[in-house]
Amino acid sequence: MTKPKPKDQLQKRGRKSDFRPEYILIAKACARFGAIEDEIANELHIGPATLDRWKQKYPEFRCALKAGKEASDDRVERSLYQLAIGWNGNTPNVTAAIFWLKNRRRDRWRDVQQIDSQIGHYLLSDHPMSEEQWIAERTVIEGKRVTPALPDADGIAEKSSNINDLDSGSN
Repeated sequence: MTKPKPKDQLQKRGRKSDFRPEYILIAKACARFGAIEDEIANELHIGPATLDRWKQKYPEFRCALKAGKEASDDRVERSLYQLAIGWNGNTPNVTAAIFWLKNRRRDRWRDVQQIDSQIGHYLLSDHPMSEEQWIAERTVIEGKRVTPALPDADGIAEKSSNINDLDSGSN
């Protein structure tokens, strides 16, 4: 009876990989020109699952794809910025400017939507609102003024009154 071979001397199972080092440069170039992963797989004549396996198995391939995608994204970012400011004498593109500011300066340009679920009123604002500002806006919508007060003997912590009552002088 023959002795079993050590694992390092056993013949590997499965088909040999079609990966070649030149695929790294091809994939990076495709990604740099904005190709998505399915298009890169088609260019390399492989399936998307094979591309995913190569990204896991070959870190240099994964890094090349990432670098190519970042270069493409940077170019689009520069183009959007140039559209927003009106590069080379062109008229600034307001939509590009708004998009840029909403993503780069979220604290000042995001669309804020605060919802009062009990009453069902929507408060839309073009800037973040503090809790006090939100309460003030909500009370104007409801036709009430809310005046914070110290709790009385009954444990009531705030006084609410109708704005119309306050305007007419009765409470």
